[in-house]
Amino acid sequence: MLLLIPALFLLSFSHWQLPAEVPADVQSFLHPLFGGIGWCMLVLAGGCFVAAWGLLERAPWARLFTIIVGAISLVEVPFGTALGIYSLWVLLPESSEAEYRQLAAHG
Repeated sequence: MLLLIPALFLLSFSHWQLPAEVPADVQSFLHPLFGGIGWCMLVLAGGCFVAAWGLLERAPWARLFTIIVGAISLVEVPFGTALGIYSLWVLLPESSEAEYRQLAAHG
């Protein structure tokens, strides 16, 4: 949810008309930049939702997918960093892998 709102804002902002004082070459640079960053954030937000759904369903692939999404989230200071560190801290140890496999087999 933390990524979804700014992603949608950037995607909508990439279509807005900038003030006339902004040079045309800067406008032609900023619109694709805002759109690209917005799409990246939207994809990462979707990945977070998929990871959360997979963990709730105890899907066998969800642990590895959440580790990958958690590692990518480390660059999102400060909340993504905190959530990424926590995700890696909980899911990376070998004991966590065995425990998750046992939960996935029974759930």
